[in-house]
Amino acid sequence: MDVAAIVATEADRDALADLAAAIEAEDPDTATGEGLRAFLQRFGPLDSRGQTTLLIGVLSAQPVGFLCATVVPKLDRRRGFLYVDELYVLAEHRRRGVGTALLRAALDRARVLELSGVRLLARPGNRAAAALYTALGFAVGDSRFYELCV
Repeated sequence: MDVAAIVATEADRDALADLAAAIEAEDPDTATGEGLRAFLQRFGPLDSRGQTTLLIGVLSAQPVGFLCATVVPKLDRRRGFLYVDELYVLAEHRRRGVGTALLRAALDRARVLELSGVRLLARPGNRAAAALYTALGFAVGDSRFYELCV
């Protein structure tokens, strides 16, 4: 089983659109596939030079997951963080190392950008995600997350 995480480029746009469709078919109640599709339509060329990084999880040469992360800078002397906003692996390919590969690639990206680290959120009931994050060295922080939809 060959697992990898690659930085998405413009050449991956069609594969990402197919992945979005597979996510929508797998879980019509989630907005993840729709969000990925909107990201592909709204944003310019896919590259890793900007503030947003899109990684593709590949298993045996097939795209089966993605991670979207954004640099969150600090306005003082502190270095910012890479914030993982989305991490999704198709259900039939979970527990095969794809999520681990994606998160390790995000950690590598944070190091290259000389950031303080990686931050992410997890739903309280998502035990599989919590186990993955803990296994990679993530710890529950002291911050609270507030949200207001507009």
